[in-house]
Amino acid sequence: MENLRDEALQQNTSSDKPAEFAGVRKLVIGSVLATGIPTLTGTAYLVGVAFHTAYLRTFHLPLLLEKTTADYFLYAWEACTTSLMRLIGSAGVFLLSLIFLWVVFWRLCNKVGQKIENGAWSKRQRERFRTAPGMRVFAETVLLPLLCCVLVGYVVLGLVVALILPAYLGENAGRRRAEEEIAIFKKGCAQNIAASHFCNEIREGDKLVSRGFIIDGSEKYVAVYENGVAKLIPAEDKHFVAVY
Repeated sequence: MENLRDEALQQNTSSDKPAEFAGVRKLVIGSVLATGIPTLTGTAYLVGVAFHTAYLRTFHLPLLLEKTTADYFLYAWEACTTSLMRLIGSAGVFLLSLIFLWVVFWRLCNKVGQKIENGAWSKRQRERFRTAPGMRVFAETVLLPLLCCVLVGYVVLGLVVALILPAYLGENAGRRRAEEEIAIFKKGCAQNIAASHFCNEIREGDKLVSRGFIIDGSEKYVAVYENGVAKLIPAEDKHFVAVY
């Protein structure tokens, strides 16, 4: 009777484990989504703001061109894609090879570590460590505080990287885009016919206000590159004529 009772208890506990693990898994996934989605959204917005700010500053323009949240997300997408393409073009193969080798090395070390951990020698050493009072005192007084300090250091380092990396990514991509466009604009309107960048005439009625390349714009202002100079023009009562 006692054996049957023990077997029934074991079956009940084993049947409860999948349901318990499923609940923990749902909790972990929900926590990751609840913290990850807002974090990624805020990071993308920061990248977009840094991109647009660096783009205007490279043209020596004031930060008067207001943008929407959707615009900043588009800037973030452009910054990430262009940076990824440059990374792949320059050192992507080398980095991918390092990542592949690191993953293979980590998997091998993990398998070897599991075999060593499950071995008889490792079990004897763990049991000796548990029973030795001196080792326990050493672990509680030295190893545990040291481990806490290392973890705190890694957390601080991760926060610093999380704050600096998005701003650097957006600033670098925005500055590079502005420099590429300045090199194209310096050629003038005559040499950019039928290209991706073409000149526009900004008119107020029949009066010609400016003739150059449109850099950016908002509801109030239009940024124009004309004769090597970037300037802001009020957008009110203006119309634009493309020069082909």
